[in-house]
Amino acid sequence: MNKYSLVPEFKAGLHGGKLMVAEVGVVKKELAFHGDVINTSARIQGECNKHNVAILLSEELKENLEVTPSYSTKSIGNLLLKGKKKELNVFTIFQT
Repeated sequence: MNKYSLVPEFKAGLHGGKLMVAEVGVVKKELAFHGDVINTSARIQGECNKHNVAILLSEELKENLEVTPSYSTKSIGNLLLKGKKKELNVFTIFQT
């Protein structure tokens, strides 16, 4: 805030699942992540602007989280994400 006179805002798409991690490179090594969970998370994040929210998460992930009483979730509905054949129920989470 002091340096740029603004506070950054972020959007996030959250989903759970398995992924593969690979170490690539010889001199400059990096970790590369692969899997459908990454693609699905990115597609969910892409819906944030359409629904005017900062965070969206899949129902699958929501069911595996313990949401504290200071937070609530609200269903956005079933969305057919790009590259998917089946709709995904998506929620937003917010502080109450």
